[in-house]
Amino acid sequence: MKENEIKRSSLRSSDRNPGILFRRVAFILWAAAALPGWAQSPAVPSRTAPGARKSTSKPIDNLRKQAQQAIERKDCAAAIDLLKKIVETDPQDAVAWFNLGNCYAVTSARDEAVVSFRTAMKVEPELYEAAANLGLLLTQAGRFTEALPYVQQALKKDPNNFSLRLAAGVCLSDLQRDAEAIVQYEAAAALKPSDIDVLSQLAQAFLKNHNSNQAGRILEKILTLDPNNENASLGLANLALESNNTAEAMKHLKTILALHPDNLEAREQVATLLLNQKEFAEAATQLESVRATDPKRRSAAIKLAHAYAELNQPDKAIPLYTELLAQDPNNFDLLSNLGKLYLQKKDLAKAQTELRAALALKPRDLETAKNLASVFLLQEQYPAAANLLEQIVRLEGSSAGDHFFLALCYDKMNMVEQAYTHYQQFLELDHGKNDTQDFQARQRMRILEKRRKR
Repeated sequence: MKENEIKRSSLRSSDRNPGILFRRVAFILWAAAALPGWAQSPAVPSRTAPGARKSTSKPIDNLRKQAQQAIERKDCAAAIDLLKKIVETDPQDAVAWFNLGNCYAVTSARDEAVVSFRTAMKVEPELYEAAANLGLLLTQAGRFTEALPYVQQALKKDPNNFSLRLAAGVCLSDLQRDAEAIVQYEAAAALKPSDIDVLSQLAQAFLKNHNSNQAGRILEKILTLDPNNENASLGLANLALESNNTAEAMKHLKTILALHPDNLEAREQVATLLLNQKEFAEAATQLESVRATDPKRRSAAIKLAHAYAELNQPDKAIPLYTELLAQDPNNFDLLSNLGKLYLQKKDLAKAQTELRAALALKPRDLETAKNLASVFLLQEQYPAAANLLEQIVRLEGSSAGDHFFLALCYDKMNMVEQAYTHYQQFLELDHGKNDTQDFQARQRMRILEKRRKR
């Protein structure tokens, strides 16, 4: 089997689970109508932008009071209707725009909320609460490049805001500014030292910044706070795998499975370790359990096929490889492994089909080329075998045996000089290590020598 079919899960892989699973981070928006005095006065003097028009009309005061009451009883639909009337009447009311944005955010009308917060900031640039909520909202939407300036602006006014620190870390991490993200996560962790979400994000940032020691320290802290935290245990297991400490990795993985037997990631990792230790039967048992729960888990299917092959169970391995190739027909490793299994079963036609396809993808792969040459020899297709073996003996890593089989092909084809030459090269390279082939080569050379003299 191909070694690269069995890979440890990487802590820094971009295309799969990094080993530490994080919950969606929840950010806390500023409460609607959080700014004092808004409903009791036509404008908030301390919040009025320079040159803003002050309204003294009594109807708008009533609208503000009604909107305030709707907000207090959490009737967002009514509040939105009232706030829209207010901003239509007084478009310079930054706080009304701010509260309208909050109400839209609560009702998941994200685009309308963004417009409202942007307008509040346009009317009153120093209204940092609007910058905070806009930054948090854009962060939740995954619009990290847009979010970061607003989050940073709000942090200048409110540096001890946990949600803003966490949002800054998330944005910076997504933008690959990992060292800066660590600073923000550490500031958030200082504000809430027992918050597992921020500690998990901090551990991940250390991993991305190639600081495994610090990541391990944080993960250990998470386990101190929550001994049953499977994500932290899985992260520590992956760190142990990175340092080739398989015993430590297995300890963490078994702890996870004892508490969470349905954790497929941990069970597959245990199977991977068992495969590396050549405990194929137990590995197959673990992988069968994973597949029973999640039949579409491709990585587990590949490893299970490998385990079956190592257990000399081709009738179980072949259907799995066939299933995997249906999804990825140009996968070299799958084609090569399947061809080898067909060769073992002496199903030479199918073996040739799969090995030819594999060799077309990687013409210089020595093992696949040798397997295909074996198929040709067993089919007595000596010209095809000789052609392929000529290529093989020129490749780095070829062996004395390759010369022996090439000589055998030429011998069968009555090509005396070529057969004699490669028998001779075999003897020079083999140094008597293979008694049977050594004897056969010498016998054939005596016969060929006579034919050469005729």
